[in-house]
Amino acid sequence: FDTGNENAHMDSTTAADIGLKTVKFQEVHCTGGESYIPVVVCDYFLGDLQLCNVETTTGLMHNYSRILRRRIDGIIGQDIMKNHIIKLDFDSNIMEIHPMSYQYKAMGDKLEIKSRGPTIHAKVIMRNGQIIEGDFIVDTGSNSSLTLNSGYTDTTILKELIGEYKIYNTYDMCGNVQIEYEGKAKNLII
Repeated sequence: FDTGNENAHMDSTTAADIGLKTVKFQEVHCTGGESYIPVVVCDYFLGDLQLCNVETTTGLMHNYSRILRRRIDGIIGQDIMKNHIIKLDFDSNIMEIHPMSYQYKAMGDKLEIKSRGPTIHAKVIMRNGQIIEGDFIVDTGSNSSLTLNSGYTDTTILKELIGEYKIYNTYDMCGNVQIEYEGKAKNLII
């Protein structure tokens, strides 16, 4: 499940292995410009929930498999989740899927979620005290507590911003290579 992914997505190798045929191509916007990626139609069975005829984009999922250290065949995106109430319990490793009529009864803070992202407003304090405030994507699939686009950060002072860090080459949906730096911020205020 990936709230940061606009739609359902399947690894292109998996789609080919099970014989799914491309029904159309969808335009996607990537760092290198626009590209068109194949779309297949799938039926999803999630516990008792059945979702039929879901248009699903396809592409290589090597990054997800590398980050999560296991084979990842696809993503259940926000196009499927937006019509349900989702409860994630990371301590118990359980996810609950409820109809929109479900009333959540537990304590907690309510955050306004803006569509197309989805995003929330937050403030991040970097290790050197620099403050970055703005709208941040809520991305349950990134396996990262916080991801900052380098357009908002000065990569020449990474050690001051995020401490010791690791460098990875990652790929966007169009196959373009991007450099990812993994470190830690000092604080996140929501």
